[in-house]
Amino acid sequence: MRNTLKALGIVGAAAFIANASPLAAQSQRALDLVPADTEFLAHVDLKALIDTDLFQTTLESFDQNRVNAFLSFAEGLSGTRLLEDIEGGLLFGLADNDDSIGVAIEGRLDRDKLSNLLVLAPRYQLLDIDGQAIHTWFDARENRTKYGTFLQNMIVVWNSREAMERSFDVLTNPAGTIGRDLPADIFGDREAGSVLRAGLIVRNEESGAARLGISRAFFDMTITPDAIRTTLDVEPDDTGATSDWEALLGGGAALFRIQKERPALAQIARSIEVEAVAPGTVRATTTISIEDIPGLIALKKRGNR
Repeated sequence: MRNTLKALGIVGAAAFIANASPLAAQSQRALDLVPADTEFLAHVDLKALIDTDLFQTTLESFDQNRVNAFLSFAEGLSGTRLLEDIEGGLLFGLADNDDSIGVAIEGRLDRDKLSNLLVLAPRYQLLDIDGQAIHTWFDARENRTKYGTFLQNMIVVWNSREAMERSFDVLTNPAGTIGRDLPADIFGDREAGSVLRAGLIVRNEESGAARLGISRAFFDMTITPDAIRTTLDVEPDDTGATSDWEALLGGGAALFRIQKERPALAQIARSIEVEAVAPGTVRATTTISIEDIPGLIALKKRGNR
């Protein structure tokens, strides 16, 4: 029960009681909050994921009495219908800098009920920062003070005041929005089954990705009625290293294929294809048939025994 309350509190932590502020009127979408120097951007289309046959079939495999009890409990406590009201989430920040992270969750939320949960959080405060109602609280698990607010149809939570101010600067200076060289189409195509997209561009030469020789990377996952497909594109900072990255990703797939203690992982790895699709770009693709999912789940259970 305690973990359930905590999880729901985190989801609702940025909701607030105050009326719409000047900043709320400026924000039309989550991308409006992304600073130009952002290095990492990821979007999960929860609505698209929930609407897939795969999700519904997986959900039906659980005890329905427990599922319905949990969903009813969550709605009664937070006013949020978890499978209907949340559209998606956007994560953004700088690589290797947890303080820079911001999360925007879009959907229909009951601010009154969520605010009642929020005031119970440790060290809770309601602040007025430049006319914007900001909620702060202490997250003991991460040992940091969180900052959150509500902008139109979304709630936003940041890991630090600096991260929050960076987003607010973007709202007052729209020309600085969207990370340079990051994909503006991060939301993907719902009709095509896109449920997850992520982009990375290395700007800090001291970051872990830079030390690996990565310049940019992009990940996409789609779920259609017949298959789950993932694509990972990696661009080395030196085009001469393209063949090395092709060998590295191919070797990783081969390593997974011989994992006898993890048969599900080994079977998935057999579907991985690695190739250099252009000078300076290596692509790894995976295709898993929906019909194979039950068997993979059974293999995973067997491997965990």
